[in-house]
Amino acid sequence: MKKKIVGICICMLMIAAVVLPETGTHYTKELFDDKATIEFVPGEFIVKLKKDVTFSKSSLMALNEKHQVYALKKVFPNAEGTTLDNIYLLHVPIESDVLSIVKEYMS
Repeated sequence: MKKKIVGICICMLMIAAVVLPETGTHYTKELFDDKATIEFVPGEFIVKLKKDVTFSKSSLMALNEKHQVYALKKVFPNAEGTTLDNIYLLHVPIESDVLSIVKEYMS
């Protein structure tokens, strides 16, 4: 009986996590056409660097300076040597155009 109740509670939590909106400030912006949209948090974006590339590379340092990156943190600090390595969360001023910045980092 206890297992059944626990199972029901877990299912309800999973449904609530999907159905209920997330808290915090998120923005939605249309990309390319009316059907493609993207949600993002102002002032934050995630970058995955190619293998063997670090933020000490001069071109990345220049981009960080240009866009006033004031903090960067490994998303998965214990993932050394895995596909989750080299993924960083970067913070820029909240008024920055995050989508334009992301396009520059992609290039």
